[in-house]
Amino acid sequence: MELDDLKPALKAREARSMTALDLKLAQIGALEKATSRLRPLKFWLIVQMLAGVVFTILFASYWSAHLDNVPLMLCGIVMHAYSVLLIVFGGIELSMVNRVDYAAPVVAIQKQLARLRAWRIRTQAWLGLPHWILWVPLTLIAFNVLFGADIYANAPSVVAMFFAVGIAGLAVTLGLLRWAREPSRKRIGDYLDDSAAGSSLRRTQTFLDEIARFETD
Repeated sequence: MELDDLKPALKAREARSMTALDLKLAQIGALEKATSRLRPLKFWLIVQMLAGVVFTILFASYWSAHLDNVPLMLCGIVMHAYSVLLIVFGGIELSMVNRVDYAAPVVAIQKQLARLRAWRIRTQAWLGLPHWILWVPLTLIAFNVLFGADIYANAPSVVAMFFAVGIAGLAVTLGLLRWAREPSRKRIGDYLDDSAAGSSLRRTQTFLDEIARFETD
């Protein structure tokens, strides 16, 4: 074979090599952008954990100072326990974010983010739904700290009404969530899941989906 006959084949091979290299460089750049899209989520998780630490200290000191008043002590313990959950759940989630391996294939990264999304959807419910009840002990503590008033000792019926309102609100919320999970209302359920997962994770997943489609084209 003459040298002139080899030139077209060599040029075609070089073009294919450059195309593969360009694709790999584009993928690396895209994955670097994907990491930056999760930074807001990491920031808020750190804020959540720091807030949990502060609240844990405050509520621990509160209930330990009210051992002679069982209702107020229990209010402090409940809020203390919730503050600890903020730290624990935040730490687990931050660990999941940091363990995402952006050097892995895109499909593997998508699976890791899918697990992170599922975790966030669950924990947002675990941390959010109790607010319907937690506002009651928080109100009792706030009135006691700010005004020196003991609502339960002076008006237990008011506290019972508070709890009734909270339980009713929780029941309605659970009913609406169950209603939204019906297969015929998939769009509503997906919207709620997206909201629970957060915009940072949602944008990152969308970005990786675009990279995956680009690789298959």
